[in-house]
Amino acid sequence: MTARLLVATRLVVTVQWRAKFPQIYFVIAIFAVIVFRTLIPAELVPLALPAFLFGEPGSLGIMMVAAQRYMERGERSVVALAVTPLTSGEYVSALIFGSAIVPTLATAVIHVGVLGVDLRVVLVIPPLYLIAVVSGGIGLMLSTVFTEFTRFILGTIPPIIVYSLPLLSFFGLAPFWAFKWIPSDSALVIFGMLARGQFDALAYAGSLGLLSLFAALTWWAAIATYMARVRHAIEFA
Repeated sequence: MTARLLVATRLVVTVQWRAKFPQIYFVIAIFAVIVFRTLIPAELVPLALPAFLFGEPGSLGIMMVAAQRYMERGERSVVALAVTPLTSGEYVSALIFGSAIVPTLATAVIHVGVLGVDLRVVLVIPPLYLIAVVSGGIGLMLSTVFTEFTRFILGTIPPIIVYSLPLLSFFGLAPFWAFKWIPSDSALVIFGMLARGQFDALAYAGSLGLLSLFAALTWWAAIATYMARVRHAIEFA
């Protein structure tokens, strides 16, 4: 299973590379670094950077997984799963885990470009990857339920609104505890402390633990949704 999952994950990354997904991400990352370096005052970076890191792998992560799903659906390539040893669970896992790699690396480039290279780079990668897994799982579930891309776009509005609610707490517009039930809050806590240079090991471990739990639950829900909606990996036969 592990070997098949690794091969499938590598294939997901390869397909995304051919579709120019990583190139688009890194262009956005470079543009973001230029904006932060030239337009954002230094005193605002501890507020602006966490908010941007928070949104980059989240909202775009949802779109990245969904874009690949609709591309595969259009090419009927998912039908080929029926004659391979790859299970539906492995396919979903590879798509989510593989699609989280590029957003994580691209967002880490923004972090390095703005704050420089130090220990914070190592600390920011795990939450970036986990929030990309969460958003990828949401994107896969939505693209499985909504067979038309226009309906999918409308379907992303509620989860993106919910995903963004912790920003209210981050900017002091709501109590700090109000949105702890939302996965993105844990990521925002980590991004905020790293941007301020005020590392708290206990807060980091607790937030990362919660984020890991949310990522595992989203991954499980994505597999369950896919298997319920797509029997024998054949869609719209």
